[in-house]
Order: sequence, then C-alpha cells, then structure tokens
Amino acid sequence: MNKHQKRLRHDRFFYYSIFFLSSLCFIPLFLILAFILYKGLSHFSINLFLEGFPSGSNNFSALGQGGILPAIVGSFLIIFFAFIIGTPVGSIIGITIGENPQSILSRLSILSSDIIQGTPAIVIGLISYYWFVLPFKQFSGLSAALAFSIMMLPLIITNTSEATRKIPKHLIEASYALGANRFKTTCYLVFPLVLPSIINATILSLARVLGESAPLLFTAFGSSIVQFDMREPMHSMSLIIFQYANSPFLNQQQLAWNTSLILISIILIFNLLAKFLYKHLRVVL
Repeated sequence: MNKHQKRLRHDRFFYYSIFFLSSLCFIPLFLILAFILYKGLSHFSINLFLEGFPSGSNNFSALGQGGILPAIVGSFLIIFFAFIIGTPVGSIIGITIGENPQSILSRLSILSSDIIQGTPAIVIGLISYYWFVLPFKQFSGLSAALAFSIMMLPLIITNTSEATRKIPKHLIEASYALGANRFKTTCYLVFPLVLPSIINATILSLARVLGESAPLLFTAFGSSIVQFDMREPMHSMSLIIFQYANSPFLNQQQLAWNTSLILISIILIFNLLAKFLYKHLRVVL
C-alpha cells in the first residue's frame, strides 16, 4: 500500500468516525423531543389557547380542561418589548464596535458583552430585581422585558460587529468620497448591509430568552389573569412549566407537558425563521 492509499484510508476512517460520533449526539435530542411530543400531545386541545389556568385536580376527567392564555399573552408581550429595547441598543453598539474596534469604548463594550454572556440567567434576574423592581416596589412585565433585553445584547452585538467588519473598506471610502458624512454612511450603507445579521441575531436571542424562567421569578412574578398592562405582574409559558411541573395535581402536570410542546414548537419556528430570513435578505440586500 503506497502513501496515497494510506492517506485515503485514514481520511475515510476519520470521516466515518466523525459522522458516527456526530450521529450519536442526535440520539438524546431525538429521545427528549419524542418524549415531550408524546406527553405534550396527550389531552392537547384548542382550549389551551383560549382559556385561563385551571384549578388543581387529580380527577382524570379534569385532564385537558383549562388553558394557558394568560401565559401565551404574557410571553409574547414580554419578548416584544424586549425586542423594542434590546435590538436598537445592541445594533448601535455592534456597529460602533465594528467600525472602531480599537477604541476604548469598543473594548469596554466587548468586555461587558462577554461578561453578560457568561452570567447565569438567574443572576441577571436577581440584578434586574434590584434595578427594576425594588425601586418601584412592583413586579411587572416591563421589568422582565428589561431583563430579557440585557440577555439579548451579547448575541446581537457580536453578530452586528462581525457583519460590520466584513463590509469592504472600499465601499465606505467610496461613500466618503461622494461627500457623505459618517452618519449618512452608517445609515444608508452600513446598516442595510448588516441588517440580515441583526434580524438573525434578534430572532435567535428572542428564541433563547423565551424559554428562560429564572429572570421572570424576580421580575414578572406571574398573574392568574390575562394582563396587557406592562406595569403589572405577568405570566409566561416558561413560568407555567416551572410551576406546574412540580404540582401535586395531575391536570396541572399535564398542562406543563402541553406548554412544553407549545414552547418548543415556537422556538423551533423562530430558529427556522431566522435561517430563512438571513438567507433571503442577504440576496435581496
């Protein structure tokens, strides 16, 4: 066997080894998703999206009764306001870092982003409690949105800054040569080019925070009714799972499984939407 054949044999061996080991990673994921699908579809009904929380019961006839409408409304309101707060801040910081990576402000921003990225969600929730709840002596959906917006910043900042660095320098120089100042260049040239990355990072970060429950324990706290006022306590789907998974009542335990399936489905849709928009917006822009 010559050296060329030996190298090809080694290449095939490592290729199939990596393929096999990678396939093993899907087995736990598949089993978890299959189990949630099995448990979540049990007693699944349209009432989940239309009714409020049920009272606890161990009666099998109570399974499938009640819903999570307050949690669904609360979840989407919280992440909507988190999007409004976090996306503009993260985009501006990311573009600033991408344009001036060596400045002191950019270095401090990168350091702060890395620290937030490595901070546990429950710690961010505790800090948000002292910043946004204690001063107003009121749990609220807005404080939860602020906590989530902080958690969204690292991913948005990183994606935006990387996309900004990849913009060819000659395009920016051409903009300056045509008489545009820095503000116009950023608004009309840089921002449209990094917009796909901003959208992709925003959707992925929203999908991430949608499944967080720890910060909500210190901020939104929960509400038994459908709440549209962001100044009041609100419920969310992740809180429902956290609370009802440990419930002694069978109908509430079943509701936790139903909510888990709904939440995973929404997160999957968010991830697929992020990939679709990133791919097509890059072509359009």
